[in-house]
Amino acid sequence: MEININSKQFQNVLKKAIETKPLVRLGSAAGSYFVRGSSGSFYPVKFRVGGGGKKIGHCLCAGAVRGFHCYHLAAALLAHSAFVRAGLRSAAVKREMSPLDWSGSEEVRNLI
Repeated sequence: MEININSKQFQNVLKKAIETKPLVRLGSAAGSYFVRGSSGSFYPVKFRVGGGGKKIGHCLCAGAVRGFHCYHLAAALLAHSAFVRAGLRSAAVKREMSPLDWSGSEEVRNLI
């Protein structure tokens, strides 16, 4: 799924991720994470850069499999951005997956 972080749907799941603060664990591969869902199960989330530099994200929760943005994807993207900014994954993360460039609602920006 192409990630449009400024879409209304992604802003909604980003708010949920910020409010619920799910546990995010690093995966072993670059751009991979595990995010705990509301049931306690962990969902694998992976990011890659597609054609034209588009950021692509995949989660295996039921909503994402049906084509919806999910808060697991948003939580992993927030964690990814924080790790990159802190230099914690600089050797493991591809440079194309840079921190978030947010231009969405001011309400969400203030929560980040």
